[in-house]
Amino acid sequence: MNQYRKGEDVLGRVSLWTAIVGVLLPSLIALLASKLKALGGNAFLACWLLFVALELVALIAGAKSRRTPFGIAGLAICAVVLAVSAIIVAPLTLAFP
Repeated sequence: MNQYRKGEDVLGRVSLWTAIVGVLLPSLIALLASKLKALGGNAFLACWLLFVALELVALIAGAKSRRTPFGIAGLAICAVVLAVSAIIVAPLTLAFP
């Protein structure tokens, strides 16, 4: 018997898949943009903004559905990815005045 409400289960799945797609999609777009050299530096900024937006959606959906296994997994993936990206990006932003 399903002990979760339907809305929580759906949000948990959204959190998990958005956390995964939030890493893969911007990475693939950045890889293609670097190979094609079509958009220049704007492509990487757009990929970074897409990454942040998707990970924030995953974080919010995971927090709302933290009682479900999918919500916990999405929240964990999102938290790790955001923490690692903050550790990587913070020194880069301090290097530029």
